[in-house]
Amino acid sequence: MRAFFILILFVSALVRADETPPARVVVSTVSEEEVRLTTPLVGVVDFDRVASLAPEVSGLIARHGLEEGAVVKKGETLVWISTDFLEQDIRIRRAEMEQVAAEADKLALQRQRMESLLKTNAASRTNYEDTLYDHKSMVEKHRGLQEQVDRLKLSLEKSRVRAPFDGIVIERLAEVGQWASPESPLARIASQDDIRIKVPVSEDLLRYLNEGDSVAVEIPALGRSLEGRVAGYAPVADLRSKSVLVKIGIPYSKDLVQNMTARVQIPASDKRRLRLLRRDAVVTNQGQSVVYAVREGKAESLPVNIVSRMGRFVGVDDSAVSAGMSVVVDGNERLKPGQAVQVVGSL
Repeated sequence: MRAFFILILFVSALVRADETPPARVVVSTVSEEEVRLTTPLVGVVDFDRVASLAPEVSGLIARHGLEEGAVVKKGETLVWISTDFLEQDIRIRRAEMEQVAAEADKLALQRQRMESLLKTNAASRTNYEDTLYDHKSMVEKHRGLQEQVDRLKLSLEKSRVRAPFDGIVIERLAEVGQWASPESPLARIASQDDIRIKVPVSEDLLRYLNEGDSVAVEIPALGRSLEGRVAGYAPVADLRSKSVLVKIGIPYSKDLVQNMTARVQIPASDKRRLRLLRRDAVVTNQGQSVVYAVREGKAESLPVNIVSRMGRFVGVDDSAVSAGMSVVVDGNERLKPGQAVQVVGSL
């Protein structure tokens, strides 16, 4: 009787296993292209274009908007230099201009009267010429005062220190109440458009790099993968390591930090034909990279050897993986070899 019950339980388990619904998965088609093998190298995030912000006029800092890490726009006012003395000088010069203008008008009337009297010989030419000279002197004095006011107004405008480009404040060097001068930097601003990964690359690999080439970049601290572009390299090799500092341009992100670690997939060979599949298709099983192909409604595990990484795609050289094959890219985390699957989408 006991053996009979065990048999019943075994059969029930088999029935339940057969009734297990297939795993729902999304697949992608493997393609084949000519690509280069890549090698992973470690570099750092760097701000390639940095400006030291300094005022064009001297004075006390009245207020500022310099917060380290703050994003600023080109032309945005970041520091205000106190303008009390400048404004007072402008008021004084304008008052002097009014006095000089009034005196010039008075001399102009005298000159007109002298001209009339001179025609009737009722005035001497010497007195007329003295009046004419005095009038011209007042006009020139008024012009000189106007130039002084213009210079003071320009200094007033220069008392506002503005951002030279769209960027981020990476260091503040001044505080409110501090004396500022053109020789004293107030802050350091890094351009948002010039974020670079700087990575030392062996001189032997430079021939595989072309400006504008796309390379895969990973920022481990952020858990982020992105596409970078080769932006050039410094024309100097390290004397001992024979490596050259290559610059990889990446898009700006507010959570990027200068000197943060980055991994870059650098081309390391001439082009060769490889099978390309999405990175999402690759899972790790007992330390081995594998993909799951869909064949006759079941998942088939295929070990793969990744030899190239290109953003969202990887290149493999395994003969078991062929162009046109459907591999699972979503739902593959818990798949087992031979498990029934249902394809619910394709990328």
